[in-house]
Amino acid sequence: MRIRIKNVKVPLDYQESDLRVAAARVLKLLAHHLGRVWVLREAVDARRQEVHFNVTLGVELPEDVVIENNPQVAPLEELVPWVPVPGEASLRTPPIIVGGGPAGLFAARLLAYHGYRPILIEQGGDVDRRVDRVKRFWRRDSGSTQQYSVRRGWAGTFSDGKLTTRAGTGG
Repeated sequence: MRIRIKNVKVPLDYQESDLRVAAARVLKLLAHHLGRVWVLREAVDARRQEVHFNVTLGVELPEDVVIENNPQVAPLEELVPWVPVPGEASLRTPPIIVGGGPAGLFAARLLAYHGYRPILIEQGGDVDRRVDRVKRFWRRDSGSTQQYSVRRGWAGTFSDGKLTTRAGTGG
């Protein structure tokens, strides 16, 4: 049986043996009862003074092992990769993508990979101009009141993927 364990805290310098011990602790089992243990997802958690990794683990267990009900634990579903199905008719015009944020860039890359020649339209200026405007914004210079993380073509350069802004909040 294969399971997934979410939100496992491990040190930044963790070893493979640390993963096994952490998984056994969450499952309330002895470490030698676990089969293979591997990292499915790894993220640095620096929100508090002790910086650590927050990992999601994949664990193989013998079929006869019984696991207590735990919200951190779920069956590990096998992911089937998505493959786009190409259309049968040729496109008369190239596909147009509006916005050079993460989704727009991914769409353009995927289309180009499959032989299309997408046109990407981006409202924001080039990166050098954007950097200059952001520097002026933080110095509170005039003419730079634009919210730079979520509006007007800025997402592809200055966003971490979250829809947040510090404009008007004093930083």
